Amino acid sequence: MMNQFIYRLAQPSDLPNLLQASVGNDGKVIDVDLLPQLIEDDRVYCAVSGDEIVALIYWQEDFLLRKDIWFLCQVTSKPSWRKKGVAYNLLCSFFDYARNFGVKKIYFDIHLNNQPSLNLFKKVGAIKSGDINGFDDEAPEDSRIIFRVNL
Repeated sequence: MMNQFIYRLAQPSDLPNLLQASVGNDGKVIDVDLLPQLIEDDRVYCAVSGDEIVALIYWQEDFLLRKDIWFLCQVTSKPSWRKKGVAYNLLCSFFDYARNFGVKKIYFDIHLNNQPSLNLFKKVGAIKSGDINGFDDEAPEDSRIIFRVNL
């Protein structure tokens, strides 16, 4: 399946297509206000099939300005492309992309009850690095697991 996609940085002209791909389980677009700036900052990496963006990743550099650490903010696929290996292949391509910039570790957090994401990141070799409890002020019972991938 990996060969049917092109993996690349998103361009400003991709925004409408990215918004269609960036839909959460609740049917709402994820981080709609952040995407234009993330695209401008070259922080959105996507999987393209034909003219359609089917999955995307966006990230931030380490807040302590260590160039060898990145933080994944979001990994998502269009609902019609989920459970088809697209996110796995996108992550593998993204890890190669990050290595080219000297990145050694990528961190991210996942909701404890998000089993599809937990399964995905275990499949790519993620290592549990910690727990966060009460991360979201609106839902203090919210729990997340912090993972890292060593590149």
